This record gives sequence, C-alpha cells and structure tokens, in this order.
Amino acid sequence: MEIEILSKKDNVLLERQEVMFKAVHANEKTPKREEVQEKIAGLLNTQKDKIVIERMNVEFGKQETVGYAKAYTTKEKLMVLEKKHILGRNKYITIEKKVVEKRAGPPKKEAAPAATAAPAKPEAKAGEKKDAKKPEAKPEEKKEAKAGEKK
Repeated sequence: MEIEILSKKDNVLLERQEVMFKAVHANEKTPKREEVQEKIAGLLNTQKDKIVIERMNVEFGKQETVGYAKAYTTKEKLMVLEKKHILGRNKYITIEKKVVEKRAGPPKKEAAPAATAAPAKPEAKAGEKKDAKKPEAKPEEKKEAKAGEKK
C-alpha cells in the first residue's frame, strides 16, 4: 500500500495539520485505519497516537482509497476537539451501544394496594326491621302490565 498526500493545510488556531490523502492498494484489501495512521505518521514526522482519520472512501471498482486525516500537536487537544464517534472509530475511546428491549404489548399495571380497614356498615340488629324496599316487578309482569295498558 502506498499513500500519497493530496493536500496539506496547517490550522494554527486548532493546533493541527489537515491532510487529504490517497492510498493505492492494488490487489490488496481495503487498508485498516491503524495501517493508514502509521503511514501518515511517517510522512508527517509525528506520532501515530496524535493522528485521527475522519473518513476513508473507496470507490467501487477502483483500488484506491481517498480520505481525510488530522494530525494534532498534542493528544490532549485531540481528545478535546474531536467528536466522540470519531474517537471511537479510531479506538481512542470505547463507545458502548445501547441495548433496547422490545416489549410485547402495553406495559402491565401493577395491582393497587389493598385499602386499609374500610368502614364497616352497621348490621341490622335482631329486633329492627330492614329497609323495606319496594319489590321490583318481574320482567314478565312488566310486559303484561304494558300490554294491558295499550288495549
């Protein structure tokens, strides 16, 4: 694998060099980020742990990879300025994936706690009469009464 630097820009404000590169990998698989970091570190005379590869794109049918990398002056600047997903791709940090559990329907409601000692209804004493309710007419009697009224 050969790496060619297409453009190089010094960003003094962010204390880094921004590099566009092209990696030619004839009859080989697509290079890994670690391999590209090592080669770019050699070309820029810096350490591998101060380089972040933001993207690497392979066009279908070609054995070339074009990418964008940043070489920082210090590792602390790298850790502060780069986004978490880019740091995760370059294996500077470990990102844990969230596991989402699927539910099988609406959540079940828990049973309400039993009420504490509900007030008891006074029971009828032996000598007292119960509330005398008017007995309801049976459904058959209601139908007969209605039928008799219409005649």
